[in-house]
Order: sequence, then structure tokens, then C-alpha cells
Amino acid sequence: MAWEQVLLLLLYSRQFCYGEGSETRGTCILPRMKLIAITIQCCNEIAANDADKTTAFSLLHQILAWLDSGEGCFALVKNLIKESEQDPESKQSEAFGRLLHQIEQHAVTFPAYGYSKRPLYSHYALYKSLTDPIAAMQKLLATGDAVNDSLVPVIFSSIQKYLHDRYHTAPYHSFKHTLESEIYDAGKAIDSADGLADFCQRYPEAIEKKALLSMIKATLFEPFSWRVLDAFDLFAVPQNEKKNLSFTHSVFRDVCSISTHDQALQLGFRSGLLKNLIQLGLIDEVMKEVKEKLLHFAGGNTHEVWRADTPAQDYAQAFDQLDRWYYHGKTELFSSLDQLPKLIGSLIATDIKLRQGLFDDRLRVSPLSHLPARLSAQQIASLSTSLIHACLYRNNPAALLVTKAFSPPSLRSTAAAQKDLPAEQRLTQAIEEFILLVKHSSAGNGSGSVSEYNNKMMAEWADCSNIKSAVERIKKAHNYLLPLAGENIRGINAYRYILNQRSQGLTGTVPYPINTPFPLPLWSSLFRFQPEDKPATALPEAAAD
Repeated sequence: MAWEQVLLLLLYSRQFCYGEGSETRGTCILPRMKLIAITIQCCNEIAANDADKTTAFSLLHQILAWLDSGEGCFALVKNLIKESEQDPESKQSEAFGRLLHQIEQHAVTFPAYGYSKRPLYSHYALYKSLTDPIAAMQKLLATGDAVNDSLVPVIFSSIQKYLHDRYHTAPYHSFKHTLESEIYDAGKAIDSADGLADFCQRYPEAIEKKALLSMIKATLFEPFSWRVLDAFDLFAVPQNEKKNLSFTHSVFRDVCSISTHDQALQLGFRSGLLKNLIQLGLIDEVMKEVKEKLLHFAGGNTHEVWRADTPAQDYAQAFDQLDRWYYHGKTELFSSLDQLPKLIGSLIATDIKLRQGLFDDRLRVSPLSHLPARLSAQQIASLSTSLIHACLYRNNPAALLVTKAFSPPSLRSTAAAQKDLPAEQRLTQAIEEFILLVKHSSAGNGSGSVSEYNNKMMAEWADCSNIKSAVERIKKAHNYLLPLAGENIRGINAYRYILNQRSQGLTGTVPYPINTPFPLPLWSSLFRFQPEDKPATALPEAAAD
């Protein structure tokens, strides 16, 4: 579920910006990405010199809203000049002036585009997916590890909690020396698969399997939902203040706020997210949740309007609902998790080979001047394998590593001496020192061979010891830069996959759960920037800042 949504965004952004038809879109979209990078750099400079971050966030939000409106650069600059002249002495005016200077210095320009040419995601989501794709992969890999590591302990703890709730309810004096007491004590001692099998053989009627399965699903699904939400938030527009998630968080609670004043009940809806839910065919689900809250309030259970905890039954039902929703809307991206490494490796290798995404100077404030445009198959294999090894195993920040290795000022000790070397020799030296930088960064996060690291899923693609095999893998990699629409729909087509999922949502046949923290599909929640609808994070870093 989560991997499919993130990969859809990563592939769509590349097909939209670099695939067939991108020549006409490129005059619109790539300079917009460059503007976001410049704006983020300006915002970070403003925030560094001002304890109050309001001005920086306000500037970022204003630019993103203008970009998502589809306006061209001329109209945007005109708006900036108008805003800066309203109060010339204000911090906001100074921020607009700073950005105007950067736009001129970097010669950023782009025309307006019609609605039919607009992307399916917000411009900020596209920017993050292009310039820092590995960050979300790292979070999802960590999520998979956490779920796998906790599966067995969760099963045992759920069994013990189930037995406690079912059998340990009577007073102690009447509970002791009974069959229920014997079952309860035997259940507490379960600590292995053999122990569980023995318990089930001795007490075949002790556990109601359906109730236990619901408890296990709920125990796994709640932390899984939070981890997926954290990964998805990487593509959401940052806000000035952190959102308070100390109470129950759910998609519905993001949409609807309930308050009381002088016996009056007030319901407020965030229009942007409400529209997204309606696009998903969830109007009935929204009304069902509203009805539930109203019934609680009318019955005097005002403390139940927002429960302190979401019941296990709700999480278990949401788990099954999500499974059905993704089954009916499943794409052809992959059919099993063991196909993910090829997709991930293909995406990274193609970015390096074609100098796009993380390696595209058109999306960066400072160019990757030490990385030539043309690379040999062996050099592409060395770079991609080293990057996967360092970032999808050792969890180093990919954008920072690439910037340090290939952008001025370079950290490489031989940078000055390289000026007079032939281009091929400079490149070979740059790649060698990049690999050394990767190894140096990796050393701080543990040692050992690839096979000993927790994230074993990418083991084959992270094996730096056999570059020849890496070259062969990359030759067989997916070619995902295929037509976005039209009669030719061969291969991976993210645009078509998203439209199919959207159609599935509009039918409402299988409703998407909104009473848990598990986020909406990325193409729904990140369609367009609306400041009040986005989760709060810190200011991002600009590419090659």
C-alpha cells in the first residue's frame, strides 16, 4: 500500500517532467521546480536570521499557492512586486525583494499552463519526489523492518492480553484454582511458536480466533499507520508549527472540527480535504462519522466525541477495508515485495544515467559541476550501487552526500589539482572519492557486510563488490520513461495507474477508511496546496543548498 503510493509519485514526477511529451511541459514544470529550490533557500536564510519563522513560511506558502494556481512567471513576479510595495519596511517586503533578486539572478522564467497540462500532484510534492526520493524509501524500509521485528512479540502480547480480558475478570478468590485460571496462567507462559502450538492443543476452545486476529491486526496497524503517515508527510508542504497529535488522530479529524459554545454545537470542515474525500467517493463515510459524533454529543457523551483511543475493532476493520480498497485499485507496478528492489534500483540508476531528479542541475541552486553529463555503464553502476549501499542500508541522507561529493565547494582534497586533468580522469577521480565519502559516512552507522544489515531487501543492489553484476542489472532495469497517455500504454504508466485508482475511489464500492491515522492516497492528499490542509513539519532543505 505505502510503497505503491510513494513509487507512483516518484515515477509519475519523472514521467511528467522527462518522459514523452515533457518537451512541451518542460518549459513549464522544470523552471517551477527551480523556483521552489530558490524559494526554500531564501526561506532558510530568512529563518536563520529571525527567531520568528512566520515570514519564511509565509513566503514559501505564497509561492507554492501561486505555482499551483497555474500562473506564469510574469504574473508571479508582478504579484511579488505588488506585495513588496505594500509595506516597504516590513519583513515580508524584504523577503519578497530577496526572492525577486534570486529569480533574476537564476534567470527563472516559465509560461502559464492550462488546466489540462497541470500535474496530478502539488508542485511541492513533485519537487520533493524529484530532489530527494530516497528519504521516503528509507522511512518505508524502516517501517517494514519494524513491523517484521515486532510481529512475533505482538502475537504473544496479544494472546496474553486477550486471555486477560476474557478470563481474568472475576474476583481473585473466585478465579483461583479454576479452569480459567489454569488457561490464563498457561497463556502467560507462551514465549515461542512451539509453546503456542502446545497451548492450542491443550486448550482448543480457549481462544476465539476471530477476536484474537482483530487484536493482532489492531496492535500492528496503529504504529504502522503512524510510520506511513510520517513517510507521506515528506511530500506535504511544511508549516510553521508542529501539529499537536497527542489526542486521537484520524483522516476524519483532520477534515472536521467540533466545538461547543453556549449550548451550540459547531462543525467546521476544511474544504480542501473535504473535496479530496468526495473525490475518493467517501461522502457517505464522512456523513457516517458526523452522525456518530452527533449521537455521542446528543447522548451526553461529550468526552466520546473524540475518543482517547481508537478501539481495536476500528483498527482491525480499517485494516481489512484498506486491504480490499488496494486490492480493487491495485496497479501493475509490482505484485510482490521482492520486485521492489528492481524498481528502486532502476529509478536511482536512471536518475544518474540521464542526470535527472536528484542529479538534475536545472532543479538545483548550485550545479553538480564535478559530475559530467556522460557516464559509462560501469560508472553508473558504481555510483548507483554506492548510493544504495550508503543510503538504503546505512541510512545516510542521499541529497547531502551527492551535494558534498559533486557540488562546489567540493570536500575532495584533490579538487584544486584536478583542474588540469583530462575530463575522463577527473570523472574517475570524482567517482572514486565519492565512493570513499560514502564509505566514510557509512562507518558511523555500523560495520559489517551487506548481508548483516537489517534492510536486506536491497542486498543484491547494494553489493559494491561485484560491479560487473551491477552493470548487467542496470541493463535489464525498467524503462519507465514511456508515454503518459494515449493508445500506447505499454510498460509502467503512472498516469494511467493513478487515474484507474481515482476511478475506483469515485465508485465508492469499497470505501477508504477515515477513522484511523492511515493517510489518504498521495495523489488525493497532495493534489493542490492549501495551507490549512497540510501536516506541519520543519522548513525543508533546498537542493544543493
